[in-house]
Amino acid sequence: EDKKLKKSLQLKGINKSKLRIPIKYTKVSKKWITQGKLKSSIRLSETNLSLIYGIENPEKSGNKIIGADQGQITCLSLSDGQVTKVNKDGYDLNKIQDLLSRRRKGSKSFGKAQTHRKNYINWSLNQLNLDDVKELRLEKIKNIRKGKRSSRKSSHWTYPLIKSKLIMLSETKGFRFIEQDNKFRSQRCSQCGWTHKSNRKGKTFKCKHCGYEADSDL
Repeated sequence: EDKKLKKSLQLKGINKSKLRIPIKYTKVSKKWITQGKLKSSIRLSETNLSLIYGIENPEKSGNKIIGADQGQITCLSLSDGQVTKVNKDGYDLNKIQDLLSRRRKGSKSFGKAQTHRKNYINWSLNQLNLDDVKELRLEKIKNIRKGKRSSRKSSHWTYPLIKSKLIMLSETKGFRFIEQDNKFRSQRCSQCGWTHKSNRKGKTFKCKHCGYEADSDL
């Protein structure tokens, strides 16, 4: 698509001329300007022109190592007790996933619901306090539906969106982001270490060995 745009510019005779494009700065772009410098290069696609900012790596001053668990109801739960919240319109990830499951794929309403989901994930993760974090470990999700029949709601899994947003936050906040193998982690008691699939039932974790009980995401 970049070749098409380049050819179009050449046909208009402006391939060697300067093309001046007015920019209206938004709240987001102003934030990036305060953190770095707008570069002279741009990225073009068929329908978009992307600005590029050069941001210096912030000093890693945090001292906490925390784990992060994503769910279908709450967007993200952190091991320090923080959990993403419902927004001002009453939406959480679960409600937005419900909307997606009722929309026809490829329709305008489906596209709007996808944008709604992405905006909610970005907003909800921005609400988390990560200032004192040195390292964030996200559970690594893989083969979650392999060999299983899943509902339309489950098919709209959000792991890539959450992961990419956390990587962006790690670059601006200055903490290390790593993926942690989640094998048996949801079945293992964080108090006594006893591991069994009967420990977990939905959103509730209760150790059959020592009796410890907590939210399963935490």
